[in-house]
Amino acid sequence: RLIAEDPRSAEIIKPWLRGRDVKRWRVDGGKLYLLFTRRGIDIKKYRAVSNYLEQFKERLMPGARGGRKPGNYAWYEIQDTIDYFAEFEKPKIVYPDIAARCEFAFDAQGFYGGNTIYLIPQNDLALIGILNSRIVEFFYRQITSMIQQDYMRFFSPYLGQTPIPVVTPQQRHAIELLARQLLDAQGVGPQVAVWEQELNDHVYELYKLNKAE
Repeated sequence: RLIAEDPRSAEIIKPWLRGRDVKRWRVDGGKLYLLFTRRGIDIKKYRAVSNYLEQFKERLMPGARGGRKPGNYAWYEIQDTIDYFAEFEKPKIVYPDIAARCEFAFDAQGFYGGNTIYLIPQNDLALIGILNSRIVEFFYRQITSMIQQDYMRFFSPYLGQTPIPVVTPQQRHAIELLARQLLDAQGVGPQVAVWEQELNDHVYELYKLNKAE
């Protein structure tokens, strides 16, 4: 509706992801949107968005009781600077902050997200294959904090400890091919278990594990 009223609105309306929308090998987004009125925006350029936000002005005032935190920002602006916002626009690996297993997915649609998802700003299918492998999950369970029902916290201080091996071009090709198949299938279907086992076998070789290990 906002775009129909003023086509320029499309410049600042961004598709939005929550942690619950990120699954292993896929994102279930496309239903929610963010009005990305970042600091310094000339809101007068976006008439339809400005008119829409007016109804929430009292609640959006900086420092309003029960509202947003105090600060030197306009009522219609997002309260934080979000200096890394351009990374959301790029192809990237995304994952939820809490999950029962490794739930890494790939986003090429420019989704934005809040503090229930995180991102690795790389277009690297081999990396996503490694991160969704059994060996990485085994390692990660040894170092991360756990919460109820055996869920893991995927915070950067933990994930940053994950050792990523050097991958030869031949190994990369094999892992990328399987990762692409799993992404295209969105992690669903009768072949997924077979493809994931093949992927795990390749990743075991990267970490130089023998059959028993």
